Amino acid sequence: MSRTGLEYRLSITQILQFTSLYQVPVVGPDVCGFSSNVTETLYASSFYIFFRNHAKISSTSQEFYRWPTVAESAHKSISIRYQLLDYIYTAIYKQNQTSTPTLNPLFFNYPNDTNTYPIDLQFFYGNSILISPITKENSTKYISAEVNYTDITVHYKCGIVYSQHIESANTTTALRKMGFNIVIAPGLDGTAEGSLYLDDGKSVVQDVVSEIDFKYAHGKLSMTGTFEYDIGVNIETIIVLGVDSKLKTRHADYDAKNKKLVVHVDVPLTKKAHVKVL
Repeated sequence: MSRTGLEYRLSITQILQFTSLYQVPVVGPDVCGFSSNVTETLYASSFYIFFRNHAKISSTSQEFYRWPTVAESAHKSISIRYQLLDYIYTAIYKQNQTSTPTLNPLFFNYPNDTNTYPIDLQFFYGNSILISPITKENSTKYISAEVNYTDITVHYKCGIVYSQHIESANTTTALRKMGFNIVIAPGLDGTAEGSLYLDDGKSVVQDVVSEIDFKYAHGKLSMTGTFEYDIGVNIETIIVLGVDSKLKTRHADYDAKNKKLVVHVDVPLTKKAHVKVL
């Protein structure tokens, strides 16, 4: 790939074709492009499934740290990517088992909404996290406020329970030592569902795995499924989005600005559990 805005935009449509139509989940172009020379404001997304910074030998060096804005953008997006690694690993597993795409065009999630049909520059990471990259050079995107070059707009879809790590890490080995943060984004009916697949992360053929289902309703989070693989860490926090007021509990922190309740827990991922959150 070369580095113009056109090629950047085409890369998004092409990876969506591979993941959703051709059933090749682990796909992605060279970040910052392969041919020619990249410009500072066309740093590509780390929310492709296959992700590497690579260019041909005659191209100008393009390591992220060569531009302050690119370094800042990469730090933010790679950190989010690692925190969501088990979320996207679960999506890859589901595609292997059911052909449900790891990346989804908008119309896959909203087939009855004709407004989504021509949209090919936004996509769902997994089936629930909406990614809205800036795809035109020297431009910013408007939602309700301006988004800087160093930011990529990420939205949680309502009605979903998200499994992510409480912190990022520099390697997958280090990441697997981090506890889990379960993020609940209730739908209009106040419920949400999600899943988490766990295995050893190395073996081609797995001896034991865990397939965990989460359901949230009436202020309670239920965890059921199979619990054969012990990853060795627990759920340490449960975040509920869209909470209007702080609850009277010493085990929770409330963010009034973002209407977010953070509940501190210690729930193992090795057995069924029911946790009262609200």
